[in-house]
Amino acid sequence: MSHESDNISPTAHYTGYVWYRNQLGVDGLNTWEGSLFFHALQPFDWIIQKSLGISLEKTLLQRHCLIDYLLQEFIKQHGEKNTIILEIAAGFSPRGYRFAHQYRELTYIETDLTKMHHRKTKLLRNLNAPSNLQTAILDVLHTEGEYSLSSLLKKLDKKKSIAIVMEGLIGYFDTPTVEKVFKNIAQFVKPFADNTIIADIYLDEVSARFGIVEFFRHALSRFVGSPVVYTYKTEDEAIQRLQKTGLKEVRLLDAENYVGKNNIPSINQSSLFRIIEAKG
Repeated sequence: MSHESDNISPTAHYTGYVWYRNQLGVDGLNTWEGSLFFHALQPFDWIIQKSLGISLEKTLLQRHCLIDYLLQEFIKQHGEKNTIILEIAAGFSPRGYRFAHQYRELTYIETDLTKMHHRKTKLLRNLNAPSNLQTAILDVLHTEGEYSLSSLLKKLDKKKSIAIVMEGLIGYFDTPTVEKVFKNIAQFVKPFADNTIIADIYLDEVSARFGIVEFFRHALSRFVGSPVVYTYKTEDEAIQRLQKTGLKEVRLLDAENYVGKNNIPSINQSSLFRIIEAKG
């Protein structure tokens, strides 16, 4: 993930279409590429549904809606006027647009690499997005410099509480890179009044229950042109390793335990992913 290779991922288009298709997004953030990629992947999703009784689309909705729920709870705790949400690699997600409309005193900052940032900013401008929704260029792998997280956070009000969100991102990084990212985030959010760090993760022990998921993972890797990896084998290993990066109060949440909250759908079995919720 760098400015030398920041082409917009097919998965950014694909998930953007999923949000729009399920009334989570707005037409202005839906792309023709998203529709194309969604229908291209339908045969794979059909195979998984027939084999396992689960759906990629519903799994993505579980992930998105659970993150929404956790952010809503964080805003309730601190008040929208005293809360900043910073989403890393936001892609075509409509979350910032929705939250900025719902919480008019909230500060929401969407970040991405250059090409995605420019395209998303143009789309938001066409939608007359509220002024409390901001965008910025960010390379999460940079520890310092103009487009680094530390540079961006220095500009923000430390008297407020901050939520850092990464959805669908860290599965593309190897384990040392993931741990470097979390180490940096844990360090940089400490000066804020309070913080929460939210991201999704896929584990070997979960995927092992679904042999066909391995086939889909390899197919997805070829589709996006980048390896899709399982960062850790077990929940215990994930918690221990993440704590060593400086994260505190690390929890791994199964979306199936939150079904019904914020319209989180059920897949009638443990989810294929876990949501990391932690503090820096």
